[in-house]
Amino acid sequence: MPDPEPTPDPGRADAAAAGIALCQRLYRVATAAILVAFLLIILLTTASTGPFVLVVGKALYYVILLGAATSLATWLVRLRLEKAAAGSPG
Repeated sequence: MPDPEPTPDPGRADAAAAGIALCQRLYRVATAAILVAFLLIILLTTASTGPFVLVVGKALYYVILLGAATSLATWLVRLRLEKAAAGSPG
């Protein structure tokens, strides 16, 4: 006789939904940071190429990298949360 499919736990699904909502907020923040950093790099390098612009540009480059890494990590966490909400095993 086949095993019945596991029923999802409502409390677990609610926790997963809250986690997914947090992931969406993180996506928005990371996307905004990346876009603002690109815009600032373009504006600063259009205005000048002095030492200050070079330092700020490099810092903004690292902001972009951090935003991309955050988006990737958030995506991986969200995948796990969606599996948990659906009741899929590990």
